[in-house]
Amino acid sequence: MYKMTGIHSTLTTVRYVKDQLASSMRIYQKYGPLVSINPKIIHCVGPELAKEVMLNYKMFLGGVIMIKGPEDSAYGHLRKVYFAANHDEYDHYQKQFRPYFKKPVVNSTLNDIARVCAEEIAKWPKGQKIDFFPLVTDLATRVAFVSFVKEEHNPIAQHAANEVQKLVKLGGLSWRNASPKPYPGSHYKKMLAQGEKTEQALLAWADTRKSVCPEHDIMASIIHRDDEHGCPASNGRIAAYTLNLFGASYETTVSAVSWACVLLAQYPKMAQRIRDDIEKIGWSEGDDPQRLIDLPLLDWFSHEALRLFPPGPMQRRKAWKDTELAGNPIRGGATVLVSAWQTNRLEELYPEPSKFDPGRWDGNSHTPYEWLSFSAGPRRCTGI
Repeated sequence: MYKMTGIHSTLTTVRYVKDQLASSMRIYQKYGPLVSINPKIIHCVGPELAKEVMLNYKMFLGGVIMIKGPEDSAYGHLRKVYFAANHDEYDHYQKQFRPYFKKPVVNSTLNDIARVCAEEIAKWPKGQKIDFFPLVTDLATRVAFVSFVKEEHNPIAQHAANEVQKLVKLGGLSWRNASPKPYPGSHYKKMLAQGEKTEQALLAWADTRKSVCPEHDIMASIIHRDDEHGCPASNGRIAAYTLNLFGASYETTVSAVSWACVLLAQYPKMAQRIRDDIEKIGWSEGDDPQRLIDLPLLDWFSHEALRLFPPGPMQRRKAWKDTELAGNPIRGGATVLVSAWQTNRLEELYPEPSKFDPGRWDGNSHTPYEWLSFSAGPRRCTGI
């Protein structure tokens, strides 16, 4: 393991905060697959290291990418999210949520998802330049509503979604949060204030769903079922887990759909081939979307788009106590960054790795540790 020290370590940390993906590529190309940026931050690339970290999920715990805040603040409550749960808490909720991600349950939402997409796309301006990102965000938010909570027309839910989006923008890793002090007008103070608004909005949304049975959807399950200690879920738990699961569902969808559309625009011949395949099976708007999932070229395209642009390009774990990684000592509490972005671009796994080539998936497959678009191991993203 290469170890950075002194000013070199400091500069690399600053560069990483400013641009994670470019820094990840630079670190790997210059220093190799396992690098200690400083004693608290370890950067790793490749399926072998990913497997060692992700299989040992009780040692390398889930982490949070949101900036730290006071534990007793609304923001502090919201930061204690499902993806950072560990040990008994994680096992409890994994078991509780698993039924909602079974294939028949997911498939039951496909018609609603297809309808929502068609309705949103019909609103997009034609024949002019558009700001694409907010349009895809609106689409993905509606998709999250119909798949996550199976409801659409709840203004309190829409308000909560808007507040979640504001908090995600304020709470991400940024140089603006380099000084975590609530000075008047500071970015950090705005983040804490937004945490209050977001928690209140999420709890107001939860109040509208107290009459929904716990088997109906994930949010109802969070509200009504006991926590890992057999106690009713606290307001902090309800708000945090709703933010995490709902927010993750549309944030990742926005990323995946946006990059897929960019690739279709850049490669119009591929777009035409996919369209031809759809026309060959006689599918049209309003038909069963399940038929599209079995189209090989569309599947290859999706895999390749997610390889090049994984929604979670840097995947974070935290060492529970002093341990080892590839025979190298790791301090307890150290953050381990697994670069899905760089692993998905390794030439030994993917010849001409920067080339967009859906055909590379024809007859080929890769383990989850080689294709880290949904992470891997026991904590693999349920979105898979």
